[in-house]
Amino acid sequence: MKIQELLEDFKGYLEARGFSPRTVKTYVLYVDIFDRYLKQKDIENIENITRNVIDQYQIDISTKNEYMQIVLSTATRIGRLIGVMSFFRFLTRKGLIGADPTSSIELPRLPKRPSPQYLTYSD
Repeated sequence: MKIQELLEDFKGYLEARGFSPRTVKTYVLYVDIFDRYLKQKDIENIENITRNVIDQYQIDISTKNEYMQIVLSTATRIGRLIGVMSFFRFLTRKGLIGADPTSSIELPRLPKRPSPQYLTYSD
């Protein structure tokens, strides 16, 4: 089965779960981006997506390489991975795949923001 065949069902699944229209649109976009990545790797069917493929995708979106012309921010990488993880959760719940290759993925951590510096009364 191909990802493009399931995107409309995935969109309906997200809407039924109460996700905002913007989140639904973004997740569908991120899954479409992931599908284009898979096509570059000559992976057409969902059954051929393994944990190694997911790990390589995570590496490829984290570094500047032949796939990524720019380095994505940590927040963008997290968003893309969460969109793909949601898609595989959907596939697992629908019984379309036996095991979720994203189930044990570790998301990158956002850098800590510095504590705000407040003005004192004397300032």
